Amino acid sequence: MRNIISACCLLACLIGFLPNINGQGITTAEISGSVADVVGDKLPGAVINAIHEPTGTRYTAITSANGSYRILNARVGGPYSVNAEMTGFQTQAQNNIFLRLGESHIINFNLSLTTVELDSATVLGTRLVAPINNTSVSKNLINTLPNIQRSITEYTRLSPYANGQGFAGQSARFNSINIDGSPFNNAFGLGGNNEPLLGTASGAQPISLDALEQINIAISPYDVQYGGFTGASLNAVTRSGTNNFEVSAYSYFRNQSFTGTKVGDTEITQTDFQNLVYGARVGGPLVKDKVFFFLNFERENREEPSNFLAARAGLEGDNVTRVLASDLDELSSFLEDETGYKTGGYENYNFASNNDKILARLDFNLGASQLSLRYNYLTAERDRPITNTRQVGNGDRFGFPTALSFQNSNW
Repeated sequence: MRNIISACCLLACLIGFLPNINGQGITTAEISGSVADVVGDKLPGAVINAIHEPTGTRYTAITSANGSYRILNARVGGPYSVNAEMTGFQTQAQNNIFLRLGESHIINFNLSLTTVELDSATVLGTRLVAPINNTSVSKNLINTLPNIQRSITEYTRLSPYANGQGFAGQSARFNSINIDGSPFNNAFGLGGNNEPLLGTASGAQPISLDALEQINIAISPYDVQYGGFTGASLNAVTRSGTNNFEVSAYSYFRNQSFTGTKVGDTEITQTDFQNLVYGARVGGPLVKDKVFFFLNFERENREEPSNFLAARAGLEGDNVTRVLASDLDELSSFLEDETGYKTGGYENYNFASNNDKILARLDFNLGASQLSLRYNYLTAERDRPITNTRQVGNGDRFGFPTALSFQNSNW
C-alpha cells in the first residue's frame, strides 16, 4: 500500500512538471488578429511580439499568407505589450492589454512604410466579446466582490444562467470544476447543499480565493477542449509570481452579530457562532524574467454551539425542545452506572470546523514555453451531528424541536 501511495505522489509531481499543454480556454488565453498596410493589403511574414510585462514572458508569431496570426496558450492577466514589425514598415505597438481566461483578444495592425513620416501612429484593436454563455471573473473582481463563504462557486451568480450553483436547469453535480487544468469535482457527492467542490463535506474550500488569478464560467461549451460534463465548466487559474515582490496578509471575522434577528415582524432565536479566516501570500522573482515563486497559506476556524435546549419548568422559546431535561439526566446516569459509557452533555456543546490550505507554485520561462510546478495541500475536519436527517437533526442547527442528542453521539 505504501508503494502505491508513493507511486501516486511521484506521478503527481511528474505531471506538475509538464509544460503548459492544456488547450486554450482551460488555463490560458489567446491573442489573434491580422496585419495589413495602410491601404488594407494583407502582409504575410510580419512578426508579432507579445510581452507579459509582470514576468517578461515573451510570445512570438508570424503572419500567414492571408496576414493573420494567432498566439495560443498565453498567460492570463497582464498588462501585455504587443507590437508588429516587418522590414520596410514602421513598427507599431499596443500597450496595457489584459487577457481573460478562455477568451481571444483580437488586435489588428495597419503598418506604414518607413519612408512615410507620420506625426503619430494609431493602432486599432478590438477585443472579441465573450458570448453570453461565457462569463469571466478577473482578479480585480475576485478581490472586490463580496463572498461570504469565500468559495469559487459563489462567483457563479455573475452568470445569467446561474440558479444557485446549477446552470440552465442542470444540477451542480453535473458541472466540471478545474483549477490549473486539474479536476476538483466532488465526485462522491458528499457535502450537502449540492456542493460540487472537493472538501465541502468538511466545510472547507480546496484553494484560497487569495491564490486565484481568474475564473471562467462556460455553459455547455460545444468544443473538443471540454468534455465529461453536461452542465457548466468552471475553470480557474492560480496566481504566479512576477518580477515585483508582493506580500499580503488578511483576516476575516464573522459571528452572530452580523446576522439578522427578524423575518418580517417575527423574532427569531439567534444561533451563536464564530468564524475566523486568516492568511497570507507572498510572490516574486527568484531569477528576474526567468523563475518566479508564489506561496499562499490560509487557516479557517469556526465554532458553533448547539442551540437547542431541553424542556424545563418555566423555560420557553422556539429553541426549547419537547425532550425533558430530567429524562436526559436519568438516561445519562443509567448508561454511565451500568455500562461505563459517558454520553457527554446535551446542551451548549460546541461543533467546530477547522481547515488549513497551502498553495506553492514555481514558474519557469523557457524561451517561448513555460514550465509550472504547483503543490496543493488541504487538511480539514468538521464536527457533525449524529445524523443530518430530519428525524433527529436539522443540518447545522444540531437539534430539532422534537429531539436532542448527546455530545458523544455525534461524529
